[in-house]
Amino acid sequence: VKVNMHKELDEKSFVNRLGFVLHSAILRARPDVNAIVHIHEEACVAISTTKDGILPFTQDGVFLYNQVAYHEYSGLTEDAEERAAIIDNLGDKAAMLMRNHGSVTVGEKMSEAYSRTQRLVKASQIQLQLMASGAELVIPSEEVCRHTVRQFMEHNRGRGLDDWPAALRELDRIDDSYRN
Repeated sequence: VKVNMHKELDEKSFVNRLGFVLHSAILRARPDVNAIVHIHEEACVAISTTKDGILPFTQDGVFLYNQVAYHEYSGLTEDAEERAAIIDNLGDKAAMLMRNHGSVTVGEKMSEAYSRTQRLVKASQIQLQLMASGAELVIPSEEVCRHTVRQFMEHNRGRGLDDWPAALRELDRIDDSYRN
């Protein structure tokens, strides 16, 4: 979707005004961001409602360690005040759980935002399963989490580049009208 980020929209333009508020706020404030994924995936919404949010129970959770921001639910994202709150809460993070709503991931490239979304969804799904198990759970130490994040930073450079083209091929098979 292409829009002028400095204009207000009405729904007659067939652009979701609420989505525009969210995306334009981030794109205006974060010059390092060129891609945003905003979803309402069930596991992410469920984890967004928990006090602790996403925890580093799994490798995917550790990948997101200290990279997930939280935005309190205050209704629909439709005004300038909400834009300011979104930006303040996201800060320099790569992902944000919007409490009682959904998630946002960002990246310099779509492949980065998409890969982060995959990790966030998987970590959320597994965390829900673990919480439902009733078992006493083990979380890696802060030191191990920080060390592993550094390892990911080195190991994952350029990763996700194959995942994004594969996702596009799948979308093309389902319905390629998004390309117009």
